[in-house]
Amino acid sequence: MRGIPQVFDRLARDYDHWYEKPFGRSVYALELSALRRVCRDFRQALEVGVGTGSFDLVLLMVTLCFVDYPEDVLREAYRVLSPGGRLVLGLILRESPWAAFYQEKGRRGHPLYQRARFYSLPELREMLSRTGFEEKKILSTLFEPPQTERPITNPEIRQGFHPQAGFFILLALKSS
Repeated sequence: MRGIPQVFDRLARDYDHWYEKPFGRSVYALELSALRRVCRDFRQALEVGVGTGSFDLVLLMVTLCFVDYPEDVLREAYRVLSPGGRLVLGLILRESPWAAFYQEKGRRGHPLYQRARFYSLPELREMLSRTGFEEKKILSTLFEPPQTERPITNPEIRQGFHPQAGFFILLALKSS
């Protein structure tokens, strides 16, 4: 595989354009038709090694707190995004009362939350900067005391960072 990713990076535009031409479009349709004959009943799929990775959006919803090397995940997101592509993170930040709530669940032995690591907004911003992203927007929501039994009653979503919120959406762009 040595050198192959760089070749695809160089040829990505031509490779993608091939699918827009009559021959490429017809071959792709034929390949899909054959694939549908063997891929009928499944719940989830992962496709590896197909296409050029010219994506314009990567979503990481409640993911960074559960990975060992979050900057590696961000670097990979950067790698597969097209120039100007968007990274959307959904997360619980350390400043939030919800982070303390889940950390306490972890201390009491919850198998998921004992492995979670909640990052502060400054830590997250530093990771994004080091991996080539530029923060564009942050939204805050879940303005209720932490609990896991009752439905929420406050659907408010506020622009910007509000540490009393429980959940945050951060939009970042791949720097050109």
